[in-house]
Amino acid sequence: MKKNNKGFMLAEVFIVSSFVLGVLVYMFIQTNSIMRNFNRSFSYNTVSGLYITNEVAKYIKKNDTNNYCTGVNIIDYKDNNTWNNLKKSSNINTVIIGNLNDIKANATSNTEISPKAQDFIKFLEEKDKCVIIIEFNNKIGSIDSKQVDNYTYASLNF
Repeated sequence: MKKNNKGFMLAEVFIVSSFVLGVLVYMFIQTNSIMRNFNRSFSYNTVSGLYITNEVAKYIKKNDTNNYCTGVNIIDYKDNNTWNNLKKSSNINTVIIGNLNDIKANATSNTEISPKAQDFIKFLEEKDKCVIIIEFNNKIGSIDSKQVDNYTYASLNF
């Protein structure tokens, strides 16, 4: 009489295939996380973005006496040629200054803050500090907009 081993082989196939599937899902999740963080490194707080943000902060502190550390302040000196040249040459789209808690609380309701900038604001971890956040257009330094997102972001304590 022959033994029927087909049921054992079927169970073996299910166990091995579920193990392989589990490993593939784990690898996909890890790869996805690595790619997201890699893309963030090209969009958030780039070296050139931080440098320009520091220069803009110096310019605002030198030329404006207002205290911007309360609420959410979107800065644009439209009638100032120096500001317009700085903004154009640095590809600046939006400058936001204020207390980070206030900015986080009001970012979603403020129509002047883009959805991508809102994601960056949520990414920031510092609490209850006065910060300057800048959204840059398209290309900053050597970062081509085809490689990463269309905007880059930077923030510093103000």
